[in-house]
Amino acid sequence: MIEFLAALPLLLLSFLLWSSIGRYIIPGFEKAIKGELGYEELFGYWIFYGMVGAFLIAIGSIAISRDPIIGGGLAGFGAGFLLSPFYVRWKIVKERENRETIKYLREMDTKVMKLARKFHGILTVSILVDSGEFSLEEANKALERFIKLGEAKVINTSFGRIYDFPSARMHLAKMDQNIIAVLLKNPEGLSISQLIKEIDAPLESIQSSLTRLESLGIVVRDNVNDLYKLRALV
Repeated sequence: MIEFLAALPLLLLSFLLWSSIGRYIIPGFEKAIKGELGYEELFGYWIFYGMVGAFLIAIGSIAISRDPIIGGGLAGFGAGFLLSPFYVRWKIVKERENRETIKYLREMDTKVMKLARKFHGILTVSILVDSGEFSLEEANKALERFIKLGEAKVINTSFGRIYDFPSARMHLAKMDQNIIAVLLKNPEGLSISQLIKEIDAPLESIQSSLTRLESLGIVVRDNVNDLYKLRALV
């Protein structure tokens, strides 16, 4: 019993000690995390720790008969030394997975923002899928991620969910942004008279803004019904 009580705290101490400093003293640890080294290239490290740990356990086992506390302590210290490579390997796997996840999310975010700029901040799931860059599941997850980050807003319409990225059109004039905001709420389109009523602005200002938005490809005119609609929603 006394051997166990002596061994347990030192086992935990040595395990935590070698596990925590392993990344700093193991050659190639950071490269292994980045995927630049395989586990086989760290084989020497595993062997070294295993041999030292086994040696300390053996010495401790022999010393137990003479001094249970010292013997148990040595055995526990050796056991912690022996087990720490398993933790370090798990740490490498987890950090490598985290790096790959972050890289993947950054790539997805870059693609979403590229499309957001192309469509002047107005996106739908179908736009992402039609781009060929996203599956349906990836498109939904990518857009919802921007919602959680506060970079986009959701507008529920009869046409479905519209994702609004205001930052992608900050360069536009205020009147242009006002017209886009109104058309976002009315995806079926509005006539000039309806826009005047919604925005409460002079006819000349609205016509000038609509001409500019049409030239930029943000707004299109439905000549049949004489309505203006957002191109991304047509």
